[in-house]
Amino acid sequence: MDIGKATVAPVLLARDGDEVLGLASYSRLWPAAGADSSLYLKELYVREHARRRGVARGLLAGLRAEAVALGCSRIEWTADSDNPSALGFYTALGVERHRGKVFYRAVL
Repeated sequence: MDIGKATVAPVLLARDGDEVLGLASYSRLWPAAGADSSLYLKELYVREHARRRGVARGLLAGLRAEAVALGCSRIEWTADSDNPSALGFYTALGVERHRGKVFYRAVL
């Protein structure tokens, strides 16, 4: 199967000059027929010394703009339940925790 040369996981970078402060990698999801597409945030990372300076908020704003430009109706992601900093950050953004999905992982 030839999947072409499409970018599979684009990355948004937050920079201060030449220094990368953080990144947001994502992919586009196409759910079942008739459903809207969404962006899936695969990884959000901000270097420790750059945290609490608006870098993650800026990355998510950039991701939102990308989702709108692509015609997506939502952004989805997961967070580790044992990462209170991340959970608090998402709560502070006003994003409600989705309780309708269960995460699975098949180890190969």
